[in-house]
Amino acid sequence: MKTLGRLPTVPEYYNEFINNTVDLVTMPKQCCPFHEERTPSFSYNVETGRWSCFGKCHAHGDVIEMHRRWYHLDSREEAKKSLESLYEVEAPSNLQELATDAPLVSESKVEENVLYAKALAIANCPSRWLELDYIMSIHPLDTNRLNEFINKYTKH
Repeated sequence: MKTLGRLPTVPEYYNEFINNTVDLVTMPKQCCPFHEERTPSFSYNVETGRWSCFGKCHAHGDVIEMHRRWYHLDSREEAKKSLESLYEVEAPSNLQELATDAPLVSESKVEENVLYAKALAIANCPSRWLELDYIMSIHPLDTNRLNEFINKYTKH
């Protein structure tokens, strides 16, 4: 059953085009559809939404790569356009409409993440890691607490 307006997930695509008797979510190990085999080497990872063949072809990827291989398309771009057409995914008519001068992430978020990355780098032993873990569990991304932690273990 096609879900129009968005690209399918790997299990949806697999079920619709490759084998409609298989649900990759409940049965993630299958014989690879891209080469002949008797022992299943194809595996779908529910957590990442990606698939891999651990057998003859060593293919792997997302739904676009699966579509490219299934229909023997030349490029990823061609496969993407084909999938978008099949699933009636609308591309923006005017790319300029998407362009803005607004940052994708606020500066404060970037600063918080940089601070957290510094704290992680300093938490290079079990006792410091436990201390940072405790701080983050009580005060998630509290810049003052993270600065205190960083200053505690760095020399100024």
